[in-house]
Amino acid sequence: MPLTAPKSIMYHLYAKHPETIVGVRIQNAVNNYKVVGVGQNIFNKDNKAKIGAIMALYGGGGHDKAGSCKTLKPKQVVKEIIEQISVINKTHEGQQ
Repeated sequence: MPLTAPKSIMYHLYAKHPETIVGVRIQNAVNNYKVVGVGQNIFNKDNKAKIGAIMALYGGGGHDKAGSCKTLKPKQVVKEIIEQISVINKTHEGQQ
């Protein structure tokens, strides 16, 4: 399950919950849009998904360990992104 918190305390939550692979933030944007930000837990390097590439599927971008996108449906987008990250990581586990 992703952690959701203000940017300023994400590292504290990552340290408290090292099993967490990614953190998610949803922030207000203009015209009823929300910005969904996803970043890898810096204390848990198990994530194999390229977050920026996943965010690009939703019109956003980023790099391998973090990214963001703008959406009118943040809960749906977060659910889909977390599902994609989970599938990629489970697939990678099976290859080890």
